[in-house]
Amino acid sequence: MDQKKWEKVLANYTAEKEFIKDGYYRVRPVEEGYQMAYLVPGLCGETLIHPEITLEVINGKAVPIRLMDLETTPTTRLSAKAGDQEQIEAQAEMLLEKFVAAKNLGR
Repeated sequence: MDQKKWEKVLANYTAEKEFIKDGYYRVRPVEEGYQMAYLVPGLCGETLIHPEITLEVINGKAVPIRLMDLETTPTTRLSAKAGDQEQIEAQAEMLLEKFVAAKNLGR
């Protein structure tokens, strides 16, 4: 995962979900490290994660370890412990790009 982009995202997003253009964005601290989530509006006013990625900080680097997506059918649940690291890493890069583009942090 691109650590420089992650640092920009971490500095520019908060635990409070923020609506930008097409959905809600959130980065919050959790026990393992952080969760980066993109949320879409649901039919009843709720928000659904699409996806949420848990990142563990290992030796100063953010490493994606878990992914959950409730907007896919069936729902997606991936874990590094289950051998899904490559898939989680690819999804984390795509989500990171989405966050960078939403606030134009690519400069």
